[in-house]
Amino acid sequence: TAQEDFARQVRKTNFAEGERLLAKINSARTANEKARNWVTYRQSSADGTKDLGEGLTTIMDRIPTDKEDLFQEYIFTKHHIDRLAKGKPILGLTKAQSIQRIQDIFNSLTPEEKKLFNDTDLAIRGYIDNLRQYGIDTGLITQKQVDLFEQMYPNYIKTARQRGGAFVVSNSQNSKVKQIIKQASRSDTPILPLREQLKILTNDYVVTGQYNDMIRELAKARGVVTKGKPQKVGASLTASHQLGADG
Repeated sequence: TAQEDFARQVRKTNFAEGERLLAKINSARTANEKARNWVTYRQSSADGTKDLGEGLTTIMDRIPTDKEDLFQEYIFTKHHIDRLAKGKPILGLTKAQSIQRIQDIFNSLTPEEKKLFNDTDLAIRGYIDNLRQYGIDTGLITQKQVDLFEQMYPNYIKTARQRGGAFVVSNSQNSKVKQIIKQASRSDTPILPLREQLKILTNDYVVTGQYNDMIRELAKARGVVTKGKPQKVGASLTASHQLGADG
């Protein structure tokens, strides 16, 4: 490729730098595989040197199949409350109704299930935190942006919507959850299931991040980016995208 040709040219005069650029190119080439690993195996740092914890499937599989609809309703409703404060609701519920719904969900659970819901919620928060750090490390977003996101939406979850076809909440097809999630006040298009939201978010950060990191480093080598300037040379995540304003 043109990128590899350029890196090889650099290697002729600066071997270490040329090898580093080739490594960035190879990382971008395997970006989809890295994202799949986040979902099906383990989370890892952007440079691949650190294991960050369990993969998405392992985290989500903690919730029994017959409780998955209830759990995702709980997660979406918490985020909905945060968004109500900003005038950007995703469900057709008032704040009082949302708080009551969360209370009703927890009242329906055994003590063991309550702990499981809380622990899995925390694991999802950690998963998203690690994705955001991935974005920082690859130049997609800054720490300042992350701090702002967390302040605005502490219970953030992506809210991409169905683009056609039958709506599926999860395996059990809980009709009550479908009805609540379909009552989105800003759109009549159903919200995708929680697992799918987190898979999309993983691609947003891991795949886009690896490509941005490659482009950023190649641009630096060409003298395009000045030190200290913004580093989102290639694809980037905007604040509105990160916060789910456009799915």
